[in-house]
Amino acid sequence: MATIDQISARARQALFARLPQSEADVPRIPAYDAACHVKTSGDLKANFLATAAANKFQVHSCSQAELLHTVNSLLAQHQVKSLLCSADLPFAPSELNGVEPLVFDRPVEELRAQVFTADAALCEGAAGASSSGNVLCASSPRSPRFLTLVPPILVLLLPQSRIVASPEAAINLVLESGAHPANLVFTAGPARTADIELITIFGAHGPHTVELVVYEEE
Repeated sequence: MATIDQISARARQALFARLPQSEADVPRIPAYDAACHVKTSGDLKANFLATAAANKFQVHSCSQAELLHTVNSLLAQHQVKSLLCSADLPFAPSELNGVEPLVFDRPVEELRAQVFTADAALCEGAAGASSSGNVLCASSPRSPRFLTLVPPILVLLLPQSRIVASPEAAINLVLESGAHPANLVFTAGPARTADIELITIFGAHGPHTVELVVYEEE
């Protein structure tokens, strides 16, 4: 009767015999271009606005000349008094009305005590994925990752020119610009969970409201 060791040895030999003997024997899988399989209309902006709204973003569209007014209106609507701001906005934070902007123009360690008490955050997305309605945010010392994760309200700006077909194309757009961010975060609307009885709760572990402003650059 064969022992367990003998059976194991035969099994190993049979397994190794089926493995490729060299790299040339490994079957090649054709390169997969995810972007070519994306189902989206030719109008990337229209499709993006529709999918973003389906993700529960509060969607707004305006020109660059109207951008500051639109943001001020949203902040007033939510009665925002304290605001976290990235330092790379398309306008000066000092132009915002009725708020105390906390701008990340210095090390995060110097601002840590104020981060978790702010009413809202304001930052700009690096790219938008039309097929999924997500916004890609690239972290930097001037725009830390937690801007999109901590405050209960997030106002997210996105230039129309940075709307692309797919999440893969959004990542490529950032990398092709020469940026090497420590983190890339896809924001897909307000934070939500349905862990308890499959009832969706918004804001359980992040912003409960995300105001998305897509603006056309002049």
